[in-house]
Amino acid sequence: MSSLPELVGAFVVSGASDYLLHVAVPDTNALYAFVIDRLTERPEVADVNTSVVYEHIRRPVLEPLIG
Repeated sequence: MSSLPELVGAFVVSGASDYLLHVAVPDTNALYAFVIDRLTERPEVADVNTSVVYEHIRRPVLEPLIG
């Protein structure tokens, strides 16, 4: 997977899915093409679920936790 140019990050996760892939594509048509043409053709991929991020809010610095 690391050779896919659309891949921004890959995470091993717990729960129903084994991996979470963070990909960057220009639009939903490109996302569809990536999933159908690149992911589902791979023998190790059994299922794909997609989500679209509409907005990303990020705190650049975390405050220390004082308990």
